Amino acid sequence: MVTDSKANPLSLCYDAFIAFYISSPAVATVLILFLIVVAFGVAGAIWESATEAYSEYKFNHIPPAEHLRIAREACNVGKPEDSVCMNPSTAAPHLNKISHESPEYGEASKLLEMIRRQEQAEAERQRQILGTQEAERTRLTSQTQQESFAQMGKNVAGTAHDVYKCATSTTGATIVSFDSGNFWWADDGRCAVEEQKRRDEQQAARQREQRQREENA
Repeated sequence: MVTDSKANPLSLCYDAFIAFYISSPAVATVLILFLIVVAFGVAGAIWESATEAYSEYKFNHIPPAEHLRIAREACNVGKPEDSVCMNPSTAAPHLNKISHESPEYGEASKLLEMIRRQEQAEAERQRQILGTQEAERTRLTSQTQQESFAQMGKNVAGTAHDVYKCATSTTGATIVSFDSGNFWWADDGRCAVEEQKRRDEQQAARQREQRQREENA
């Protein structure tokens, strides 16, 4: 048999694959499925990259007036002097794209300054919250047993509503602490209620799963 040296390479590959499929159909089927999965994965990655590239291109070619309009809508402000921007993470990138030479830069700079002050105020608020929490934690963990007992009494009586922790003692009893575990006291019932609620939720979840399995059977 004479082989054509100028045969189409694709035709040769096709003939070779058909021969392979006939000799090992199971392996060939698995290979085909694998190639299909890979092809879809590559296509998805290409589509995602193309979408990101288009979004970036579109963002970089928006006119300054459109950048300002989007930023003002994101901030939801009536005028630049308003003190709060509702969505600074969306507004700031658009405002930063407005050049100094653009007529819109004056209003954009005011909005950026408003966002800067807003972020500084939020950072200071978070710092104060953390400081207050740390001071309270330090106070609770350093109080005496008598102070802890008094605190527990107020919580049991309902005149205080401190955050509490539940645990199990070495004897198996349920105990509660109102000072971050500094001192523990016999549970007044709140931990038992919390534990029962947790068990009820777990039981309800198991029942839902069982019903779902029965419906799918």
